[in-house]
Amino acid sequence: MVLNKPFSDSFTIEIWDNNYQRISIECTKRRVENNEIIPEAWAILQNNDLVMSNKTGVFEYSPLPSSRDEDFFKEFRFATFDEALSSFKKFYPNGFEEKQIEMEELYKSKR
Repeated sequence: MVLNKPFSDSFTIEIWDNNYQRISIECTKRRVENNEIIPEAWAILQNNDLVMSNKTGVFEYSPLPSSRDEDFFKEFRFATFDEALSSFKKFYPNGFEEKQIEMEELYKSKR
């Protein structure tokens, strides 16, 4: 398992099991305030094409942007990185035990 942090608002967790799968927690909506980028919404993605439900933990295909409605955003987005990380840990508690602390510390150091 490898943790990468390519951008200031994107975190990637790579998990190897029977198949290689890439799980990422990424900022999907941001605003600029005082020349600083402020994240407003986060998503958990699997292999860049599936998004995790915050209600069930199930990964589903994301609809085209023009087809996303308010219900989609309520179920598949998180208000903060910490909320997304907590939800992932709730549904997948053994998903990345060794790296979860490193990921949290890395995020907090960039705030």
